Amino acid sequence: ALKLAKNWTLLPPMKTKTFHQTTSVDTQVLNVLHTSSLNVQNSQINFIESVQLDLEVDRTTDLYLQRWTLSLVAPDGKIAKIYGRLDDDYESMGVADGLTKFRFVANAFLGSSVVNGTWKILIQQQSSKQTTEHIQAIQNWTLTVRGH
Repeated sequence: ALKLAKNWTLLPPMKTKTFHQTTSVDTQVLNVLHTSSLNVQNSQINFIESVQLDLEVDRTTDLYLQRWTLSLVAPDGKIAKIYGRLDDDYESMGVADGLTKFRFVANAFLGSSVVNGTWKILIQQQSSKQTTEHIQAIQNWTLTVRGH
């Protein structure tokens, strides 16, 4: 094992690059796929280790998480489902009023060399016969890419 380790190629130092999208997206219309794009340039990362998505939403009531889906699309078209609708068994599961910031980390892009270009988030909220609470808008989102 020691002989094998002598031949390993060391990775360059880890880099972390953060990009912001500050344009609000109205998501009040239910059962519609809403998108928001972020153009990434000069990332200087050629090998992705992980991608972090920070999302800030505007809402006025309790949020029922099982009614929305969130996906992240890379510039090369690869789609990662970040958060998905939960089973109806969790119909009453909600997030207390006041929580507006969410953080997700995805390793679905591990090894990808495509960082520069347009990243997109896709969000859809399903209507429910039990409640009308939903996200009013995506206020902003941040993409943090870690890699080499």
